Amino acid sequence: MGIDALTLSSRDLLGGAALFARPAVAALPIVSVNIRDRNGRAPFPPSRISEIGGIRVGILGVTGGSRKTNSDYTLAPAETTLGPAVAALKEKADLLILLSTLTPEENTAIAAKWPQLELIISCDLLRGDLVRRPQSQTVIAQTTNGGTTLGELELSWRPDATGGWRELSSVPLADLKAEVKKMSRAVADISAKMSDASEKGKRRLRYRLTRKNRLIEQLQKKITHHEEVSALVATGTVKDVKQCMEKIDRTELEKVKARAEEEGEKIKALCREGKRDKAQAEAVALSKELAKSPVIAEMQKCSEKAADMLPGAIEVPSIDETFDGSHGHVCDNIEE
Repeated sequence: MGIDALTLSSRDLLGGAALFARPAVAALPIVSVNIRDRNGRAPFPPSRISEIGGIRVGILGVTGGSRKTNSDYTLAPAETTLGPAVAALKEKADLLILLSTLTPEENTAIAAKWPQLELIISCDLLRGDLVRRPQSQTVIAQTTNGGTTLGELELSWRPDATGGWRELSSVPLADLKAEVKKMSRAVADISAKMSDASEKGKRRLRYRLTRKNRLIEQLQKKITHHEEVSALVATGTVKDVKQCMEKIDRTELEKVKARAEEEGEKIKALCREGKRDKAQAEAVALSKELAKSPVIAEMQKCSEKAADMLPGAIEVPSIDETFDGSHGHVCDNIEE
């Protein structure tokens, strides 16, 4: 699985410099903006950059706990060391993540002060799993402490998006709509019983009716949110695919297209003349030639990007699907 970066708490520093001099520990990708050695120098880099899914992700670390840990290390104030590190990293990375062992209150304050931090992964020693909490432009999340739990957080990120994070619903939209229909039928049934009920019965029915209507209202809000988020994701995907296609060299694409059409006519002519073996050999050769074309490879990448979230948006045959003669004769597949 691997580790892109990790940060430390003041408790981790109790082992002193001897612990971090061990080869296995020294090889760890530790980051911290505020740990200082006895000479006042930073023993660890403040951040690292990893390319994940084509995005340059900048990862910073900030260490919380007792300012004086032992004779080897001390902690500088996070509020004075984090700002310069965030500014410097933002110039090099697309997305910023902060690994923090500060308190929840400190993390909330950091999220408000530095909205450039899109995600804070915290490690509060007094709490277990933390429900994802959007704070302005920043999401704060953590899993159980002690290293006993593996957390997974899936992010769909668009650099041009505004308005902060939105949480994708884990419940399918169709299920939400089906639940609204079910609740609406229940409301109709309760309303139908109202006229024949006693006063005491009516009070109970009104209470149930209020609850059902409130649930319908909440579900409708979830449906609206689901549709808005899905539209945002789809818009971002379409824009990505469009930008991908715009990068393709149109001149080269026209050359490839012209070449394919020219050779295609020759192959058709060979088929009409009954020269099936030669036509088949020419088709295989053309397929291999096109498979090596950089512009075809770029189009395939764009097609795969669209297929991830918008199946059927564009379709480009993959290189593995190019004609090799194993799926029939080219002359039998040509339409006159």
